[in-house]
Amino acid sequence: MDARNAKLVFGGFVGLAAAITFNALALQTGRHPAPMKTASASHEAAAPVPKSSDQQASERARVKAIQRELTTKGYDPGPVDATMGLFTRAAIMAYETDQGLPLIGEPSPELLEHIVLGESVMPVVNPSAPPAETVALVKAVQQILTDQGYDPGTVDGVIGAGTIAAIKAFERDRSLDETGRISGKLLRKIIGATGAKITTSSFD
Repeated sequence: MDARNAKLVFGGFVGLAAAITFNALALQTGRHPAPMKTASASHEAAAPVPKSSDQQASERARVKAIQRELTTKGYDPGPVDATMGLFTRAAIMAYETDQGLPLIGEPSPELLEHIVLGESVMPVVNPSAPPAETVALVKAVQQILTDQGYDPGTVDGVIGAGTIAAIKAFERDRSLDETGRISGKLLRKIIGATGAKITTSSFD
């Protein structure tokens, strides 16, 4: 190898070493030494991706279809207006309770299939906890029952034996069918009989 080629090889080596040093010192966080940063090793939480207009339109169409089907089956989701509001959530919860489904209260595609096709299609939904909106609704009902002298137990957003018994007692006192479940009909009766207003940030 002549002197010119030797200088080129040496220069390349120096450039590579400088790149490695820059990665280690300038790009790494925490104490050094640390592994070199790679794209595949990044696990930072990505920012929520806004829903496209097509996705929003699809969700509204699904909500409207669920409202229509629940109305046909005798539940009370409120107006068939494609808006996921308080009464629609309560009607979904009533349907889920009657069908022995996990209490979710969400207008999922699987729920719509179950409502339309029946038990032949079971929603593949088994979360560790219901969504915040459903928990907020249960808490609101529990608080109203507590204020009215019924005893649902702890206001915790969980429909347990105490909450079921309190709902049945309220229904019995108002000459309603004793279902022990949250429904659109129950909410309308609670609001009408007590003047209570269910307004939580979850439904804004």
